[in-house]
Amino acid sequence: MKKLIFLFVLVVFTKLNAQLNVTSDLKFDTPIYLAENKWIVLPPKESDKNFLSGFVYFDNAAGYTLEIGDNFEVKNNVFSVIPNPNKQKSSIKMRIKNMMLKVAVLSDDRIKQMSLNKIPDWLQNYQTNDSENEKIFKRASFLNGSGFSLLALEKLNKLYNADYRPSKLYFEVIFGFNALRKYYDAYKFALEAAKNNFTDDLILKESVYALVNMKKNAEVEEFFNKNLKKYTNENFKSESLLNYILSLYNSKDIENTKKWLNVYHTEIKNVPPAHKKYIDQIQNEINNKK
Repeated sequence: MKKLIFLFVLVVFTKLNAQLNVTSDLKFDTPIYLAENKWIVLPPKESDKNFLSGFVYFDNAAGYTLEIGDNFEVKNNVFSVIPNPNKQKSSIKMRIKNMMLKVAVLSDDRIKQMSLNKIPDWLQNYQTNDSENEKIFKRASFLNGSGFSLLALEKLNKLYNADYRPSKLYFEVIFGFNALRKYYDAYKFALEAAKNNFTDDLILKESVYALVNMKKNAEVEEFFNKNLKKYTNENFKSESLLNYILSLYNSKDIENTKKWLNVYHTEIKNVPPAHKKYIDQIQNEINNKK
């Protein structure tokens, strides 16, 4: 059995090594997340003496991943693999963090030239019975959570237009727009989610986040009056209330800050440690102003 070695970096190489022989079919123009289930070549750093191949795939548990392949050199337009004895003992995987890293996709002819299996046998361990819509959704969700919300929304929009609209899709769309600071777009989908009776905690807290950042205080309070009791997770309820209280306090609306601090203490029985310092700080500063 091979030993698995995980690495967690894939950096952006901004300058290709001019000393290496880059053939015309090695075009480093494909964002790595679009090279799923393909053999690729990483852009070489200036210090590299040869090229490095790899296979991109999606792991449901860990997201986009690169299985490191062989090093190779180019001689007379032929890709010659450089034997690596360590590969027989270990499998090196890199969790992809930069989805926009531009790589070169290997052609079928190059794959054959390097004696590679176009689809590696081990890939079956990562195959699922998910529907095509579910596969797209899981990739969009991973992109969203990795800070690539614009890329996520492209996929989510296709699903929405294909009438794939479960509750979790609304959360991802609202979250994505909030991450991009497009709060009005986020709230538009929040309203549609509410119309469809999707009121899970994740949608509720993202809806509040959009309204707070839109400075729609009246709508925030109306939303809380209708939905505060619908929260099932106290941490999410605390986060929603805290975001509103912080907004009120930062805008120097002391009276309403006091009002909603009282609501907070009534609703939240066990203040999350991550929130407690903010609540205590605001409460102390208000008390000192008396």
